[in-house]
Amino acid sequence: MNIDELVERVTELVCQQLSENSKSECRAPARKKAVVLADQPVTGIDEALSSCYSVRYYREKDNDSDIIIIPSLSAAMMANLAAGVARTSGEEFVLAMLLQGKRVIALADGLEYKRYKKTAPILFYKMYEELEHKLEGYGIEFTGLGNLSELCDKVPMETVKTQGEKAIPELEAKEETVTQNCAIVDRKLITEVDLRKFCLKNQKLVAVRPDAIITPLAKDYIRTNKITIKRG
Repeated sequence: MNIDELVERVTELVCQQLSENSKSECRAPARKKAVVLADQPVTGIDEALSSCYSVRYYREKDNDSDIIIIPSLSAAMMANLAAGVARTSGEEFVLAMLLQGKRVIALADGLEYKRYKKTAPILFYKMYEELEHKLEGYGIEFTGLGNLSELCDKVPMETVKTQGEKAIPELEAKEETVTQNCAIVDRKLITEVDLRKFCLKNQKLVAVRPDAIITPLAKDYIRTNKITIKRG
């Protein structure tokens, strides 16, 4: 190979490498992953998440995801997760993701125990309400299907940090106070269970943080029971 052929070959290789690098830079960034804990597609979930996540349905070999969606949460699964116990591979996956700080979102309409509100003994039904509240404390978020795309675009509630202080988990900072005329809830996420406690004490005025998020079920409860929400 003479000098001219060598120069031509090197030039060709350099141009090829530059072309590959250019294609690599123009490639779209990898999308975040969402795993739906269901055996088959659930109407509305793919449409709600497809704009910001790569959606797939749970398989036993799955061991990672950015968010987990639980379309249907049985009474047995609620009890297991609240106790930190896994009876199935799906429950084991959810517990592992919670331990890793990943987002776990359950659809409020998929809560099995709510179907039996009219037939279940009051105390038995209330036990499952408390389990729901406990799961929220563990980091599981409850929302309606219609709010799923909006919720998935929000920054997860992980920590709060004040100037000169160490970051602490937000859930540790929650506080409830009841005064003579007003209930004060210093919590980022306000649920139906929270409001039900105050309604039983005839508290119709509830003060919440300016940035508090009120779940759809809680909003329904507010309208039904004519509760006044004060932000500030």
